[in-house]
Amino acid sequence: LLPLPLNAYPKVLQQLLVGSYQTSLVGYYNTASNDSTWYSTHPQRSCVDGKVMLHTVGKPPAPNTIGPSHIDSFSSDRDGVYFPDSLGPVMAWSGSGSMADSSTGLNVGSFFDPFRPVNELTVLGNFTERLRQQDSSLQWAVLQPYSRQSVSADRGNLGVAQQDQESKPEWLSKKSYLKLTALRSYGLRQLHRLCDLLSDCQGMPYDQPAVQAVIRQALYHLGPLVEEVDNNSSSMQLMQQWRTDWGAAGGVLQALCWELQKLADELAEKPRAHDAVLLLGEMVAYLADWHTPCKAVARQFAAMTSKHADNQLQGEVDKAARAADEVAHAEMLAKQCKQRMLALLCYAAGPLDAQDVGHMISLMVQIKHGDVYLGQVPELQQELVQLRVLCHNTICRRLRDIQSRIQLHQLTQLCLVCCRLCHLLCPTDLVVPCVEGLFSELAKPALAIFAIGCARGEGPSVQRREQEGQPASSACLTHRCTTAPLRELRAVTS
Repeated sequence: LLPLPLNAYPKVLQQLLVGSYQTSLVGYYNTASNDSTWYSTHPQRSCVDGKVMLHTVGKPPAPNTIGPSHIDSFSSDRDGVYFPDSLGPVMAWSGSGSMADSSTGLNVGSFFDPFRPVNELTVLGNFTERLRQQDSSLQWAVLQPYSRQSVSADRGNLGVAQQDQESKPEWLSKKSYLKLTALRSYGLRQLHRLCDLLSDCQGMPYDQPAVQAVIRQALYHLGPLVEEVDNNSSSMQLMQQWRTDWGAAGGVLQALCWELQKLADELAEKPRAHDAVLLLGEMVAYLADWHTPCKAVARQFAAMTSKHADNQLQGEVDKAARAADEVAHAEMLAKQCKQRMLALLCYAAGPLDAQDVGHMISLMVQIKHGDVYLGQVPELQQELVQLRVLCHNTICRRLRDIQSRIQLHQLTQLCLVCCRLCHLLCPTDLVVPCVEGLFSELAKPALAIFAIGCARGEGPSVQRREQEGQPASSACLTHRCTTAPLRELRAVTS
């Protein structure tokens, strides 16, 4: 992999360029094969170069320089015949001609060697996530070389040496700056440093994109693979060197789970700091795939944001509605939608059960309903649009897991819950399409038919119960009880 565009790295570009080759052998053979002055020849087949071209460093000699200069000097059938095998063929590459070549920064026709070794840190820096322009002073802290030889001996002290320079942003305290810049100093220690950062840095702004980028890189970077002997089978196995024994008793996984648990307890009483759940909830959900106790912490993060949306913010929404303050009402609904998005993102990874699936679907329906308020709050619009994309990615990523956890007998209650949600959030004429689209994607056709019947308030089982004088199902009662209020609500809002 080469850093792009190449013209942004003059030294690398000079290493890759091979100069201009004198002659295209394909073009030379095409021309020389058809060159007949004194005798006729059969038409020769013309050839064309592929993406990898055939050239020569040398230049073919002029025809009048080949063989003896006088006819009396010719003594064999080889005299005066040119054999171009001595030209020395080489492969030439100037790009594939695709749109991606325009990003190399090379001039058209320039030849370069894509296999020449270039500086490791240059390549690594190019493919490392780029921070925002206003956070570019911290870009060096994101970089982590994958070989020990490329790590400078003073890497761990760079943060201390640069703390009084322009490298430290104003929004980052001195302690937080030192912890953050030292996080990725050395690959084998970065997960241990992450535990220390979560434990000993109370003022770390986890809602800042630069902080999120550095921590994500430290957590997700797998590092080099090494061969080690498996104690159980005595065979060689590939191991992640940076994660050696991280799941052992008292290891990094347990420490990370413990620190994230403490942060969850602290954030539960600080609704204004819930923006940190975007990072912390994602982290603990990711770790739950390796350490099962992290799942409970992820659900704690999801519960606190969902509870805040359903209780405190719902009260603010009702208050603004009673006061007929449309601006405040839209703002509270947007904030409520944001809290639910944060809750859904806590399910991005880790094991799922039927209760988790029900909560995810409920949150997604409510988030989809909140889309109408995105454009009414300009200061939150960009953030909400980005969170919505993350939520859709989460549902798409977990769709297989959701399907594997769904059983027909377990989803009866879930079906009723989602039907009630659709009745509460959708206009009456959109209830059945909403339920049909939801369950036809998530489960078996039989469940979709059952859900649609519940939404319509009909079906063989319902009709039979009514004929026998028995009450209809709760979903049908919900449908009939909410139809009239929904019509009134639609008439008022229209």
